[in-house]
Amino acid sequence: MHMPTSPLEATTHHDPYPYYAELARQDRLVRDDAFGGWIAASANVVESVLAHEACRVRPVDQPVPDSLLGSRAGKLYGDMARMRDDADHAPIKQAISAALGALHETSTLRRIQNCADRLLVDAKDRTPERVTEYAFRLPILVMAELLGLAAEQHQAVAEWGHAFARCIAPGSSETQQQAGKQAAENLYVTLQARLGLPIKEEGLLMRLADQTHRRGFEDREALMANAIGLLLQTYEATAGLIGNTLVALGRSPQACERADSSTRHLEATIREVLRHDPPIHNTRRFVAHDTKIAGQTLHAGEVILVVLAAANHDATRFPDPGHFDPQRARQACYTFGTGRHACPGETLAVTIAEIGVRRLLATGLEPVTLLENMAYQHSQNARLPLFASPTPTNKEPNP
Repeated sequence: MHMPTSPLEATTHHDPYPYYAELARQDRLVRDDAFGGWIAASANVVESVLAHEACRVRPVDQPVPDSLLGSRAGKLYGDMARMRDDADHAPIKQAISAALGALHETSTLRRIQNCADRLLVDAKDRTPERVTEYAFRLPILVMAELLGLAAEQHQAVAEWGHAFARCIAPGSSETQQQAGKQAAENLYVTLQARLGLPIKEEGLLMRLADQTHRRGFEDREALMANAIGLLLQTYEATAGLIGNTLVALGRSPQACERADSSTRHLEATIREVLRHDPPIHNTRRFVAHDTKIAGQTLHAGEVILVVLAAANHDATRFPDPGHFDPQRARQACYTFGTGRHACPGETLAVTIAEIGVRRLLATGLEPVTLLENMAYQHSQNARLPLFASPTPTNKEPNP
């Protein structure tokens, strides 16, 4: 198969990492006319862009995509901390980080295990298709559980979360946008109803409400939006982490054997997956005003594609980056971003993936069997493996 010719093509390429390593060697912003903007790929340049005050998560004149304006989906989108650079971003982000950090570890582990076991009871056949479904459903069901939603609501919440995530993804179709708008309305109504009921003190929704209140931030709409935002952020990123971990274990029998026998080895494998084959490959930044970044003059309105996966393969930061090595010395990678918009959910994502994969391995699943017929979901920024059973053929076997 040919090498990728652009970062957007690389996201779902079977092996984009030699391309990413080459991209990272260009320690400067690179103009890409096919993309219509600049590419930041080396660790140095990625850090510079993500830390620069002129680089915003949305265009200054378009805080919400035109396709979402006037809908509940657009209101939720605009209120999410990860989509804001205004003065309210900091207190919301701090509240989210504090709420996630205050989750009681034993209780959280038990809830994740219960969600995984519940799904596995429904997927005894362990076909590749069911494994794919498990990878996508587990993270969002865990978040629904942590937010205090009733078990009978979990299936609907998972479906709505999937539809809303597709709706706000770059390149979404009109059909996906319409379905996502309705899903956003359903999620809002469901969370609003839950917020009006007694909530256990250890619950994430109560902790998020408490942490926003402590910071003098009483915007109930923003609270709702960021609770839903947690569902969405967990959905694709953690689903991809589970799937890509299974791919890594399937390609390395030794790593699979160690991970199957040791929680410590499995966590180390997941940490290396985050660097080597991450679930999120890129993000965007929009230049708010004329400025200079990494020695390059940029003008207001220009867009930068920040290729996090390439920075993870920068040989100046990660020796022999193409080698998958769970025993690699622990070092922060770029998958969860850096700076003021760094994702606060890394620990929870790794925990969900670790428990989810461990429970799956305990059923006797052999990850190597998932590689026989695998593709990646169409996406411009996320790497989400889709496992499927081999297509039957009528051909006679070779002698």
